[in-house]
Amino acid sequence: MSIEEKLKEIIADVLELDDPNIIQKDSDFFELGGNSLTAMIVAEQIKDTFGCELDFTEMYESAGFDSLVNMISDSMAVRKEPCA
Repeated sequence: MSIEEKLKEIIADVLELDDPNIIQKDSDFFELGGNSLTAMIVAEQIKDTFGCELDFTEMYESAGFDSLVNMISDSMAVRKEPCA
């Protein structure tokens, strides 16, 4: 499963969205219904799933789905090993 697919599942689960596929590359986490509490939950699940830590500021400033995917990918590249 790709980073994009897994991240869609995480966000859809936390935000209780019926279909993860409504999340597009240009989707904004907060416009999808996210808030500060759900952002912290998603950040924790990203850490648990990918081993990549995002603090709330990063999550807030990079709330676009594509930006979140890129941050996870970049973190994985720096570590030179899969986070999952």
